[in-house]
Amino acid sequence: MLNIFQPILDFITEKCNEFVDYVLGLFSSFSDIMQALILLAGGVLVLIGIVAVIKKSAKLIITIASILVIISIVWMFI
Repeated sequence: MLNIFQPILDFITEKCNEFVDYVLGLFSSFSDIMQALILLAGGVLVLIGIVAVIKKSAKLIITIASILVIISIVWMFI
């Protein structure tokens, strides 16, 4: 079964390696200050994304927990 997917995996790996080499080449063409600014901006965006995911997850957890509490109360009275 793995022999069927191996050529596809090899192709994807080769293309990903080419993309990483391109991005690293492009990134290294910038000055040191510009590289630091790009990394800082990327870090800030990652932190904003993490906070957004945590906020949405917290709302989901609270919603599921409240639904389960309501279901358990209804189940006790049936």
